[in-house]
Amino acid sequence: MALSALRAADPKWHEYTSKEGKFRVLFPTKPKEMETKSGSLLIHRAQTNRTTVDGLSFSCSWMIKEKPFAEEGAKDVFLLAHQQGFVRTSKGKLIETKALAVDGNRAREYIVRVSNVDTVRCRAICCDRHCYTLQVWGKDTGAVRSADAEKFLKAFTLVGERAKAAKSDPGP
Repeated sequence: MALSALRAADPKWHEYTSKEGKFRVLFPTKPKEMETKSGSLLIHRAQTNRTTVDGLSFSCSWMIKEKPFAEEGAKDVFLLAHQQGFVRTSKGKLIETKALAVDGNRAREYIVRVSNVDTVRCRAICCDRHCYTLQVWGKDTGAVRSADAEKFLKAFTLVGERAKAAKSDPGP
């Protein structure tokens, strides 16, 4: 579904556009922006926070690698390592995982139970030098599969040259 159609279905959602990340996504409220360093990489993040245990939080982070992935298989290795690293550092339990394509780019989606009140659904996407991570946090698996979670994940779209390149690469 097109971003405009998703937004029209609920005009209260806010469109977030990143120039350096070259994407658009919808958030239920205006996200807070921040940056952190991880080694030589600068990680950008836009996120909203949960206000109640029953609520959801939404996060989109991205980084731009110095060099593109050497080959498509390297993206799969990166995505699997991303998942394994998240499970290990969160001390969570992997509930489900699958490989997929987003806008023709290799991606991996997984759900991790972090605690009795925290479950995260994560979608990591690799595109040339850009790596994107979308997260929805909620109290359980049902929460991170909710209509709002689906809307957030489906609203992510690449723009400009990223979108043109994606159309020529069918992904896994």
